[in-house]
Amino acid sequence: MYKWLFLLLPLSLLGCSMEVTSSTEEKHIETIKHVLEKLFTGPDQELVELFEEPENVSVIGREGESSSTESPTELDRYLEDQYKPYFTTNMYERFIGIYAMNYPLKSYASDYQLRVGSIEVDQIESTEGVYDFTVHVMYGKDGMEEKEKEVEGRVNVNDEGKISNIEILDDHGLSEKLK
Repeated sequence: MYKWLFLLLPLSLLGCSMEVTSSTEEKHIETIKHVLEKLFTGPDQELVELFEEPENVSVIGREGESSSTESPTELDRYLEDQYKPYFTTNMYERFIGIYAMNYPLKSYASDYQLRVGSIEVDQIESTEGVYDFTVHVMYGKDGMEEKEKEVEGRVNVNDEGKISNIEILDDHGLSEKLK
């Protein structure tokens, strides 16, 4: 009887371990999808309004002097509320500088509407916490038929469930279309 117990115990622990991994992976995928959904839906009117307010803009002079204040602006606080909980500190700063304003503001400036058709996220089997994604972004102007572009990229999620790296590898011309 004890033989069976020793044989079954490791198998039951393995099942629990796989369940935890699956749950963690689901949480990572949920985080990734949330960020991508926010990024490719818009334009976000609140973001646009905050961006257009002069007190939210920093002006950098010839000597590299900045006119921004030390305290966070309303725009800073808005972006923090929308994105910061999902990123490591370093990646949050990079994401805001590279991606957070890019697609929403380009779509606003060119009068395009963006929405997510679907999002596919797949974990890279050989590397824990690394995921490839494809976002099917629908875009169009009022009164015109929507078109679709695929946006492909890769995301790293750390043990705490925070995005530690995100890279859009190919937007198949979406950025150019929004100019």
